[in-house]
Amino acid sequence: MTLSIEKHPCFNDASRHSFGRIHLPVAPKCNIQCNYCNRKFDCLNENRPG
Repeated sequence: MTLSIEKHPCFNDASRHSFGRIHLPVAPKCNIQCNYCNRKFDCLNENRPG
């Protein structure tokens, strides 16, 4: 079995608009600076960790 990233949404510009992505903070110390867990940008109608 050969793995190919050619059609993966993160690496293919044509297919990245066909799939949704979510941020799953599974590491003890998340290193992604996306403001997903920053409550300063929170909305009352959203449920996010952090």
